[in-house]
Formats: sequence, C-alpha cells, structure tokens
Amino acid sequence: MPETSPETPREAKAETARPQPRRSTRRRFILLIVLVLLVVGLWSAYWATARGMVGDVLRNATAIASAEGGEIFCGEEWLGGYPFQFELTCAPLRLRTTDGRTATTAGFRAVALAYNPYHVILEADAPLALGGLLPGLDQSLVANWRIAQASLRVGDAGLARGDIELTAPQLLLDAAPEDVAPALALAAETASFHVRHSPDSDGAADVALSVAQLTVPGLAAPVELTATATIAGGAALLGNGGPIDPKALLSPDGAIRIASLTVAGEGLNLSAQGTLHLDARGRLEGELPLTVSGSDRLPALLAPLFPEGSNVPMSLAGAIVAFGKPTTLDGAPAVIVPLAFRDGVARVGFIPIAPLTPLF
Repeated sequence: MPETSPETPREAKAETARPQPRRSTRRRFILLIVLVLLVVGLWSAYWATARGMVGDVLRNATAIASAEGGEIFCGEEWLGGYPFQFELTCAPLRLRTTDGRTATTAGFRAVALAYNPYHVILEADAPLALGGLLPGLDQSLVANWRIAQASLRVGDAGLARGDIELTAPQLLLDAAPEDVAPALALAAETASFHVRHSPDSDGAADVALSVAQLTVPGLAAPVELTATATIAGGAALLGNGGPIDPKALLSPDGAIRIASLTVAGEGLNLSAQGTLHLDARGRLEGELPLTVSGSDRLPALLAPLFPEGSNVPMSLAGAIVAFGKPTTLDGAPAVIVPLAFRDGVARVGFIPIAPLTPLF
C-alpha cells in the first residue's frame, strides 16, 4: 500500500477557507434584497405623495370652479394606477362654465406614467352632451364616437402640445319635443385635431384639423376636409395664466391666419388661404379667396341643401365662373373667387350666400 504524506499546515488552512465564498454570496444576496426593498419603499412614497398632489389639484379645481359659478363633477371618482401609473376615472364627468355652457360625458379616464407625468393620455366614453355651445341654439348638441383619445404634453408654462383623435364621430342635435329622434348634423369616418405653440411666431399657436369622409346632411356625397391655421396670441389659450376671453383674443385684424383650407369630393376641389377675425358681434370678418376646380359639379352637390326648385346652387356656380380668375389646382382648370365675410354675411363677389352666426 502506498504511503500517504501527512497534510501540511498550508493545505489544512486552504481546506478551512473553502466555505467562505458561500458566506460572501449570502451577504450579497441579503444586501440586494435590502436595496430592492429600499427602492420599492422610496418609489411607493413618491407615488403616494404624487397621488395626493393630484387629488389636491382636482379638489382645488372643483372648489375654484364652484366659487366662480361653474362646476366640475367627477362621478364615481377613482384615483389609482400603482405602481407605474397615475390613473383618474370619472363616470360621469360634468363641466359647467360660468356663462352656463355645459359638457357631460358618460365616462372619462386620464392616465400618466409615474416616471413621465408631463405626458397625459385621455379617453372618453360616448355620448357627450354639449349645452349652450352656440348663441341662439336652444337644443343641446350630442356627440357620439367609437373611440375618442387625446394626448397632452404639458410644460412649465402650460400645454405644450395637444392631439385629439376620433373614430366614427357623429354630431347630433338633441331631439326637440316634437321630434321622434335626434337630427344628424355631422358624421365622419375619422377626425383629428392638433394644437401647439407656434415655432415661427412668438406668442401664437398653430392648429390643424383633418376630417375623413365628412358627411353633411343634404350633401350628395362625403368630402375630405383639412385645415391648418395660426392664431395670433393663441399661446395664451395654452398657458396656465387663468381664463382668456376668446372673443377678445380673436378680434384684432388678422388674428386667424389660415395657411391652408381644402375641401375635396365628387370631382369638386376647394382650396383657400387668408386672414380672418371676429367683428364686434363675434361673427367672422375678413377675406378668404377660394380656388375652385370642378365648379360645374357645385349645383348638384349643393342642391339638396336648398328647397326643391331653388336657383341658388346654379346662381352660386354662375357667380364663381363670373367672378373667378382662371388658374389651375392640382393640374386641373380652376378659378380664384373672392369669398368675403362682411357685416354678418358671407359673399362671393357681391352675391350673398349665407348669414353668419356669432361664434362667441
């Protein structure tokens, strides 16, 4: 049998040192657990504090609206979303301004990521009832949709950018007592609205509107509508400096600069650029030259809007040809016609085509 050499002191020391890595790993694991618990605790404290601040803002806004004669009512209010979101739900949400205008939606949700609370996503459930929206309109407007979402990016000075997207929107006049059902006012396949601080004009706001397959009662076929404009001084509407009188804001000459307005449908195309403002009675005033192609289709398109046998659609088409200056639009023959808003009446040349309702 071979002889075994006696264990040296160095080897014995190495043997006793082997279990130490296990103790070191255990310490690191315990330290990791402590750090995770600390982070969770700090995050929970932040979330709870921020949730309390959101609740305070909502309560203060409600109290201020009530003191000024308005109302903010959030039914079945719920504020949660822990751990990574702040979520507010109301069912219903009812708003009333100091001048009596009202808005009530069946359900409302606002969501912001806890680590990026300056970007808020909004969602609303149909229907939305609007009361007192337009002067002289006793009936309420009712809006329906399949999906309604908005994205708001907020900065230190207020709203930096807002985007609204609607799928299958409809706008109806609430039924009068003698009516069987609400009357359809407008409908579309999709609609979007965007607003931001203008990068090209200090203190102004840029707005854009796009409506696909817009259906207006009486029109023979749906149309596509797009518009972009700049509102001088409009940045004040996006700020957090308190309520702004829109009528006063839009009254100066050139307050509304329309960069592009297009309407297309059934072989008829309209394009316009110009500047508008509100007169002392809150009606549009200014000039908006129109470029029109396919004007021969105008009588058939407008005929359903007028009583049977009316010669207004034909007269309007004739006025466009008579007053128009030949040009082209998207490669097609077209004319430029002077569309003016003066003294509460919209006119093509000197021919009145429609009365103007005060907007505010």
